[in-house]
Amino acid sequence: MSICERCGGGLLEGAAFCHLCGAPAGASGASPPWRDETSCAEGPAAAGHASSPPPAPSPPPASLPGPGGGPVGPRPPVTKTSGWAVSSLVLGVLSFMCLPLLGGILAIVFALVARSRIRDSRGEQGGGGFATAGLALGIVNLAVLLALAALAVPWSIHFLGKTRTVTRTLSPQGAERVVAELRMRSGRLSVEGGAEGLFEGTFTFNVRDWEPSVDYSVRGEEGRLAVVQGGDWWASTFWLVRNDWHVRLAGSMPLELRADLAGAEGVFRLQDLALRSLKVESGSGGMDIDLSGEMPDLGSIEIGQGSGGVRLDLRGTYAPYVRLDVENASGRTEIDLRGRWQGGLWGRVDSGSGDVYLYLPQDVGVRVRVRMGSGRLRVQGMTLDSSDRDGAVYVNAAFRESPVTLQLEVECSSGGISLAAGD
Repeated sequence: MSICERCGGGLLEGAAFCHLCGAPAGASGASPPWRDETSCAEGPAAAGHASSPPPAPSPPPASLPGPGGGPVGPRPPVTKTSGWAVSSLVLGVLSFMCLPLLGGILAIVFALVARSRIRDSRGEQGGGGFATAGLALGIVNLAVLLALAALAVPWSIHFLGKTRTVTRTLSPQGAERVVAELRMRSGRLSVEGGAEGLFEGTFTFNVRDWEPSVDYSVRGEEGRLAVVQGGDWWASTFWLVRNDWHVRLAGSMPLELRADLAGAEGVFRLQDLALRSLKVESGSGGMDIDLSGEMPDLGSIEIGQGSGGVRLDLRGTYAPYVRLDVENASGRTEIDLRGRWQGGLWGRVDSGSGDVYLYLPQDVGVRVRVRMGSGRLRVQGMTLDSSDRDGAVYVNAAFRESPVTLQLEVECSSGGISLAAGD
């Protein structure tokens, strides 16, 4: 096989021109016939041979072939969503649900940071729509809060007045026993014994319409007392309001006490009263109840709490059989039962979300049935007696030996339960 002197490629046998570069066979450095006008007559047509120019060289591939043989183009840059933008949107939504002020401020701050970083990333970060939505939600939330504040301030000025203190007193008027009802919607209530007559009340408030009404009537041997807060619940802003009740009741008069505290805090120091029954209902606000005195007539205790802590002290002396019912939807529940029990007790403690602490005596028999949803059970000074689908039963050392027994049913949906028997 001959070699082309121009391109170095192999010449086909009998070919007059190189099939690679078109140079005449045996020519050195000559131009192809279709590019050299002077050689047209001497080209392959003159020699009686038909020829066509070789195909133009293929352009270099734009990319390397892929695993399957096909070309793989350049990959576009991967765009990541900015975490600041997503956080801004989430906070903007939460500002209308549970974080009205803080959530709106953080949504705006996070949105501004996200927009700045997206702009500086040159396409590497995305999420501009999330940041814009979070920014809009935060601005709208703050605007709504400012509008509400602008309405609340003059509203408060209209309803709030000078702080006043009024005092009311009552005598028994021939009554041998009393049923007292206290209804308070907001503020702080304290109740104790020590009244010279039947009732002494000191009320301090700064909402014009919140002066309480005091009504008392006697039918036969029973007196009925009702102390009710005046005005409307929504009359003023809560951070400027003041409403304090200090109530004293006669210690020697047999008493049935009921208190309805919608959003008020209650402190009850009732150890000096001749209490027969106690019922306290509260929507929100803590309750601290002391029943640690001599209670020869106490037969019923009923406490209902919506949101807040409950503390109940039963370290006194209790002659009759006592029924106890405590329900707390949300908050800590603490009950001390280390008193002197002569007639026994049956109690129910129901907690929605919050820890329950029971302090139990060791000189009388105690039986506690526990039902739990989620949480931790801590037991001290008691042993497991039985367990079934209805819960676990714990008893102390005096159970089945003592003539007096405290029976308790404790149920907690979400929160811990602590049982401690001993001094």
